Amino acid sequence: MELLQYYYFNKMAEFENLSRAAEALYVSQPSLSKMLSRIENEVGFALFDRHGKSLQLNEYGKIFLTHSQQIVNHSESIQEALNQVAHTASRRLRMASSNTSLLNRWLYDFIKKAPDLGLRHTILNDNQAIMQLLSGEIDYAITLGRLAHPELTSQLLWTDSYQVVANAHSKYAHLKEVYFYELKEANFFALPQKPDFPRYIDQLARQAEFVPRIIFESEIELILEILPSLDALIVCLEQSDTFYSRLEGISAIRLLDPFAACDVFINWHKDKQHNDAGKMLLTYITEDLPHLFVKESQLGEQRLRKPRYAE
Repeated sequence: MELLQYYYFNKMAEFENLSRAAEALYVSQPSLSKMLSRIENEVGFALFDRHGKSLQLNEYGKIFLTHSQQIVNHSESIQEALNQVAHTASRRLRMASSNTSLLNRWLYDFIKKAPDLGLRHTILNDNQAIMQLLSGEIDYAITLGRLAHPELTSQLLWTDSYQVVANAHSKYAHLKEVYFYELKEANFFALPQKPDFPRYIDQLARQAEFVPRIIFESEIELILEILPSLDALIVCLEQSDTFYSRLEGISAIRLLDPFAACDVFINWHKDKQHNDAGKMLLTYITEDLPHLFVKESQLGEQRLRKPRYAE
């Protein structure tokens, strides 16, 4: 027996009148009468005592109604559960980034605007991000530089720049700007090396063509604790990295090298059908994110000058 038959039967039992039940169900009275006959033929018993268009449940009908109501109620609870799952899925966002610093300043602001959002974030290198975007395991990837793949779409979020942070006791603390090569004798802090995750210090040193004298590897918590007391520098991003702002006596030194500029992109599969959470994120980065970051359309003139060390 179809679910619709149980539903119609319950309405007939509720109104005890074919005409009123048909009106409530937006069907004709003859078609509802045929439905009742079909139900009774299937169960093999008359379920109502008829008095014209009026109906009265008999002994069989009362038993049938008890089970019919349970069936309809159970079907509605199933639908509610499915709707809840669908709603939860529509509010779920799966993201990845190559560095958590790329989420600073803006992700918390986005979450505040969508407090019921379900968020999963993972750290992936560029190749891993491409594979998971293509497979649908993640919805978006935030990366330094565009992910190059014909099936992916990328959008510039902001243009950032590498900088060097020093404490007040450092011999470099008086500098406002410098070419990275001029720091070849400096000591550096850096996060531990990980396979397939190039560090900022390694990328810049390679392009400036020197090997740092000392790199003190540590997790960020220890770096924050000892940075104010040791004469060592740390490479970070001007707009994205905000950890040093928690410390006193710390100065930022701007890098003048052309390669010290970098673009931050959000990437997704071009055929991706975004759910509600995904659409909210795209709206946020279009309408709200520009107010948090200063986008630079081109490098400043100071980065295009001839390096002092090449003179």
